[in-house]
Amino acid sequence: MIRFLCKVYNLFIQANKSSYIDTFLERNVNAFEFNESIDKAISGNSNYHWFLS
Repeated sequence: MIRFLCKVYNLFIQANKSSYIDTFLERNVNAFEFNESIDKAISGNSNYHWFLS
């Protein structure tokens, strides 16, 4: 599962490389937080169950 999440994260990062420099960092942080939330939802954290609903 971690390999899948790494691929998803890399997909988001590749898409952000064409962004302007002022939004690049913010979008990378958002991609990381989204990926982290999906990982928590898959791990069974009830605060993140809505990601998979």
